[in-house]
Amino acid sequence: MQNIHSKYLSIYCNYHRYLEWISAVKRILLIWDEKFTTKNITYSTIIACVSCSGVSTLNNVSEVVGLRSVIPEFDYLETMNDLFISNLDTLSSYLIYGSFLHEDKYWELNSLLYEFSVQVPEDILYFIMKKICFNQDNGSSEDYTKLGSCVFYLHNSVSLLDLVEINAKLKEFLKPIDKNLKMLAFFTLENSKIFRSYLEKHKLREEEAQSQHSFSPSLYSLNSDVTVDLDDQCNISVHLFGKILEFTKESIHDILLGKATYSDIVSCNESMSKNYFMNSEVTILQQYVQYFKLSEEYHQGCKDVKSMLILFQYSHHIIALCEICKTFETFKNICSDSTLKPFIDIANELKTAGSKKLSTTQAKEKLHVVTAILGLSENLECIKIFSAILKNKEFYNFLYYHQYFGKEGNERFRQKYDLITAQLQHQDYNDTVLNHLLVAYTLMVPFLNPSSLKQLIQEIQTFSKGINQLKTVNENLTLILVWFSKAEVSSQYH
Repeated sequence: MQNIHSKYLSIYCNYHRYLEWISAVKRILLIWDEKFTTKNITYSTIIACVSCSGVSTLNNVSEVVGLRSVIPEFDYLETMNDLFISNLDTLSSYLIYGSFLHEDKYWELNSLLYEFSVQVPEDILYFIMKKICFNQDNGSSEDYTKLGSCVFYLHNSVSLLDLVEINAKLKEFLKPIDKNLKMLAFFTLENSKIFRSYLEKHKLREEEAQSQHSFSPSLYSLNSDVTVDLDDQCNISVHLFGKILEFTKESIHDILLGKATYSDIVSCNESMSKNYFMNSEVTILQQYVQYFKLSEEYHQGCKDVKSMLILFQYSHHIIALCEICKTFETFKNICSDSTLKPFIDIANELKTAGSKKLSTTQAKEKLHVVTAILGLSENLECIKIFSAILKNKEFYNFLYYHQYFGKEGNERFRQKYDLITAQLQHQDYNDTVLNHLLVAYTLMVPFLNPSSLKQLIQEIQTFSKGINQLKTVNENLTLILVWFSKAEVSSQYH
């Protein structure tokens, strides 16, 4: 093309050759004209035209041979360049779904939908597989170019027209799920158990509704809610998945707005009240509220649901404390304290199935009562010891019977422990049990003669370990009692 003008100067004198040249130039220029008018032009061609100093000359040639200026002027080329990048950014928004928490983590559309058995149309999938490269090693080849801020590489043969057409197809395909795709990507990238559980729950419900219809392959076309592939595995249509996502979002928002009961939250996942949920899931919900800029009432809902789950996470230990008050001899005076009655009432309520219907607001109020009586903040980690102590009632009875508490009792226990250690030095024994015995005793001492519940709580907060040691003692109590019996006999002879 750059040599057209010079050739024109050299052959103008030859009339026939000049006419042939005119026809050839027209054909070439008409091809270029069609490229610009139909947008069937690649990015590299646009850039080449922008940087080409002979554009004006070529347009002059076009006018000489009876054609209008077919190669746009510089301003128009800049517009074409911007249009190409704009469509590329649109394509990126359809294909890539990331998280504001992790810039290097993102879902590619096909992988994200495949995770939930949603089938991408073949023509869109073909474009993604043949024209897009997400792997840096493959994308660095001569056939692919990384443009703008996109994380993927684009094949050099892709034209502006290709981008316009694929974006139109993606827009139409994603219409049923478009408003919830970012939410889906966010919760899956953060590995939210509660979101996944709700989604699976609603997915199962919708699939059961679909199964009520006759399961004939002819009924499950691409336009229906369920399709059947050659391997007889059900693929969910994007329309059905859109419904499932909307139901899931409603469930998440019900939690955040305080509309969900405890049973609503844990019904789809038995492990929801375990510690991992407290340390991660609530944080993910808070980040979701922040990321999607939800209103203040959602921020408050995060705090309320956390209170609910704290209450039920520790409900077993709250009930255990009440059982200790009723059955342990040294706790009778504590149990009769009128200030403990609201605590006992809550513990009794938590035993019943009706407690599962508590709303987040009700649970928050009850947690406030529990923490106030115990003199604790929302960190109830230390009360886990109550369940362990309750399981070691025989060890408690042994220590209480021998009065191994107070200054004198503690000294007598230490003397016995040292004697047992000396006696076992020349025997084959499990030193783990002996070591755990001392830790378990230290943990049990506050329960042998508590002056008040507040004083007991203050003491047990200082213990960083002991529950596993109590378990070891409970499992080996018969052996331990034999040790103490031998030590008692030995001490009588000295």
